[in-house]
Amino acid sequence: MVLRKCAPAVVCLAVLLFAIQLATATQTFHVNEAKIKVLLDDTQSRVSLELDNATGTSFDASFQIELLDPNDAVRATATIRESVGRGRSTVVVPALLPYSELREAERREFPWYRLRYRVTPDAAVGSPAVVEGVVSISEVTPDLFEMRVVSAKYVRPGALYSARVRTANPATQRAVRDVAVEAELKFDDGTRPVTLKARGVTGADGYVKLDFTLPRKIVDDGEGELKVTARRGGIEQKAETEVSSNLKPRALLTTDKTLYQPGQVLHARALVFDGSERALPDAEVILKIEDEEGTSVFISKLKTSRFGVASADWQIPANARLGQYLVGLKSEDGDWYTQGQPTQSVKISRYDLPNFAVTTKADRAFYLGGQNAEVEVRADYLFGQPVKRGHVRVVRQTERSWNYKEQKYETEESAPVEGELDAGGRFVARLDLAGEHKELSDSSWKRFDDLEYAAYVTDPTTNRTEERRFSLRLTREPIHVYVNGGRYTQAAGLPLTFYVSTSYADGKPAECEVSVVEEGLKRLVHRPELPASEVKDPNRTLLKLRTNSYGVAKVVGPVVSRDGGRGNLSLHF
Repeated sequence: MVLRKCAPAVVCLAVLLFAIQLATATQTFHVNEAKIKVLLDDTQSRVSLELDNATGTSFDASFQIELLDPNDAVRATATIRESVGRGRSTVVVPALLPYSELREAERREFPWYRLRYRVTPDAAVGSPAVVEGVVSISEVTPDLFEMRVVSAKYVRPGALYSARVRTANPATQRAVRDVAVEAELKFDDGTRPVTLKARGVTGADGYVKLDFTLPRKIVDDGEGELKVTARRGGIEQKAETEVSSNLKPRALLTTDKTLYQPGQVLHARALVFDGSERALPDAEVILKIEDEEGTSVFISKLKTSRFGVASADWQIPANARLGQYLVGLKSEDGDWYTQGQPTQSVKISRYDLPNFAVTTKADRAFYLGGQNAEVEVRADYLFGQPVKRGHVRVVRQTERSWNYKEQKYETEESAPVEGELDAGGRFVARLDLAGEHKELSDSSWKRFDDLEYAAYVTDPTTNRTEERRFSLRLTREPIHVYVNGGRYTQAAGLPLTFYVSTSYADGKPAECEVSVVEEGLKRLVHRPELPASEVKDPNRTLLKLRTNSYGVAKVVGPVVSRDGGRGNLSLHF
């Protein structure tokens, strides 16, 4: 009876002892890769390894460290022997490749180096197995960083000039803090070179702002230099940029509007600043207006107010020629202002109130190959009645420009379609688009083409002509498919991610089904005693998707094969 009660206890004790032995066997020796550190100094670089020895005994071991470049070449190696105590300990392996001896090109590649370690315990009873591994240099080098500097190109006298510096890990772009940054700004004040200095330390976000208080006197058009140096541990990064003391005055010229008729008044206003962005008072300026042929039609000498403002009015002659005019501002020495917005383009054109309005309406929103257009032209007086028996002429305009010398529009037009308005003021123009469809189909890149037309209606009672310009869209396909957000390069083994947009040829969203098809690979096939021939694999449908009511769908996939053997993946939709 006693033995029966003790039997379960004996079994439990055996299981417990076995579990303890198993735990002891698994609690062996390893290197904590998360705590590996590469320490870069001016003379050498060192590797700190954190060891966890759970074997319960001390032993001697050989530590070998290798530095591998992106081509797997061993750039440096170091081997030491150390005694490994029980529990947690740290071993430092010195005498790796000094970071300071690397060339500039090698330093740029250094974040992509890898560290290979191997710990070989001495052969003895109960010694653990060999421990080895590979870690990325960018992950185990806390001092590694790259520097970026953002600063203004121009300096202003008496102003505060700032440079913003950011330090980050070159591989992960995580911010690197506690980087000492020094900057030096050099330029000329007219009598001697001036050197300003600033320094700071990057914060937790990796940023530091360096400020320079500039003197009030700086040489105009002088060139300066900004040098920034960042240091942490044995790593030093430098950056240089040029700054300019462009102190030319700046002018802002505006007009009350951009379109005028002959006989109206053009109001122009200028605001002038000096090189330090302060209003320039009592400055003598010249306001000049030129036509398209460069002829001066208006000149006015002005003086700015104490607020830097100057203004002038030009009474446009009733017989002024129609076209574009340039309003500009010159300094007192006759040179045009080049900084800011010192010119303004205006247009002088006549506007006569029409007696009737012309409207057009096409029978389709777009036209596919083989389809011709029927366009309804309608003319109505402003009081609502239709224009009867008016002459209609519809032409395609390939070019339309204003001839300033001849004072008329010059157009290149196709053969017109002519007719007369019916009693309801309507006329249907039937346009043959066969030639235009052929031009579109011969194009290797155009999906659609917008043809520009003009409809001219002449009222027989007044002999007055009004026009309406309109466009017709020709397209190859009724639905257009666009891919947006896709990357031009894709890592093998990862899914493609992009958006698909579908719309009708007139731009309206199209809710439809889209098939993503991979084009078959072309390859050479060699047969015995026969010349090599090119064979194309069949196309393969990768997936099907459906766009929403806005014509948009997100695509995640397909996965680019790692062993596909092709550098480019051609997809059709």
